[in-house]
Amino acid sequence: MAFVLYCGYANHSPMLLNYFQVALRNLAKYKVFSAINVSGMAISLASCLLITLFVWDETSYDSHHPAGDRVYRVYNIVTSENNDRYLPIVPYPFASMMQKDFPEVESTVRLMDLYSEALFEVDGKKLMEGKGIFAEPNIFDMLAIDVIHGDPDSALAKPGTVALSSSLAAKYFGDQNPVGKTIRLNNNENKVTAVFRDIRP
Repeated sequence: MAFVLYCGYANHSPMLLNYFQVALRNLAKYKVFSAINVSGMAISLASCLLITLFVWDETSYDSHHPAGDRVYRVYNIVTSENNDRYLPIVPYPFASMMQKDFPEVESTVRLMDLYSEALFEVDGKKLMEGKGIFAEPNIFDMLAIDVIHGDPDSALAKPGTVALSSSLAAKYFGDQNPVGKTIRLNNNENKVTAVFRDIRP
């Protein structure tokens, strides 16, 4: 008795094409049933995608900070007849009083938005810049801000000092290290004491 061993592969293209044609015929024949199935699957996929994105956003918030699970932002809740508004604005002494009255508060940092653009001037180059804040010196301890030039422990310890983002420093000083140089902000001289990497949004 002889045995013949044949090695090869089957061409499944006609079979797949047949399945595709049958599926199209069923879709055309049962239009209402097909529309219900397709729309249900689309809604299910969209819902799962939205829920996944929402959970991912909630769990990744402040995750880039080393102690993000222990960093909190204080809000002021303004209650009215229609709704409640959450404003990230509290009285200035609030931070020191929290540390005094609540021993679980290890440290606080106060930030104040400029709420307007500031006039930057370096070597006769004048430009209006926004997104600036006033901050206390310990901001570099509490938040994940990567200082690449200067000493973060003393960068904002004195009045008349400023820390620049790396993109802003490159815009006015090029590739050179601007620490120790002077920049005018709203016609007031400020000493550049630190440069930090751009903070992600």
